[in-house]
Amino acid sequence: MSKHKKPLLFTNINGGLLTPSKPGKWMHQLEKDHNLPYVTPHGLRHTYGTLLLEAGTPITDVSKLLGHSNVATTMQVYIDLHPVTSHQAANTLAALAND
Repeated sequence: MSKHKKPLLFTNINGGLLTPSKPGKWMHQLEKDHNLPYVTPHGLRHTYGTLLLEAGTPITDVSKLLGHSNVATTMQVYIDLHPVTSHQAANTLAALAND
């Protein structure tokens, strides 16, 4: 059984903790090797939360998946509205105002 309370996303060869910079170095190498745009591991986490919400996943579930103890943290720090979603929200409000 693992000595860690929660499963680790990235581990070293022995299943232990990595240095904080290691996942970023892996990502940088993938970007370079495959001509991908720059993104950080935290950027992927941020996108993950945003896309889950845009797909209709309840905010409480997204918050738990991100490991937050408070839904407000999820809303304030990690979740961005995609421009299309923002436009849809504006259209919904306009339609309500016209009714």
